[in-house]
Amino acid sequence: MGDDLSRPERLAVRTPMQWSNEPNAGFSCVSTQQLAAPLVEEGEFGYPQLNVYTQTLRDDSLLAKTGNMIRTRIGLREIGGGQHRAVETGGSSVFAIRHDNDSTVLMLVNLGDQDVEVEIAEKDLQDMVDVLADSDYEQPQGHPLRICLTGYGYRWLRRKQQLFG
Repeated sequence: MGDDLSRPERLAVRTPMQWSNEPNAGFSCVSTQQLAAPLVEEGEFGYPQLNVYTQTLRDDSLLAKTGNMIRTRIGLREIGGGQHRAVETGGSSVFAIRHDNDSTVLMLVNLGDQDVEVEIAEKDLQDMVDVLADSDYEQPQGHPLRICLTGYGYRWLRRKQQLFG
């Protein structure tokens, strides 16, 4: 959803949820004049173009990506228990963290807009494979581990032998 920047201060982000392209964005069956706040009707963020229903139909939507991230996170037993710590990447725009709890997950995010390749020198982070990523990448190999990320990209990796164990 977009903001209604014609409204003052915090009211700009307080608009009815855009559930569908139906009248009143599927938010309410009252008349439009009775809504507590005006709808975002025009432009690329207007409810006819951008709404929950249309986002559920697209695999590349923010809603789909967020759902995918949540489901993947739930399946990773390493996160939330055990140990976690930052990992040195040598890339000033890349944040990396590892989670260890009987197995290891390495999570990286590129906070910059440029594509980067980073090196992970930790010897025990070999044979890692993607379990979640913003796009298709070549699987990292060798030591040091070389990992590519697109601008604002992310990757969650797990040891290969741990995928089905």
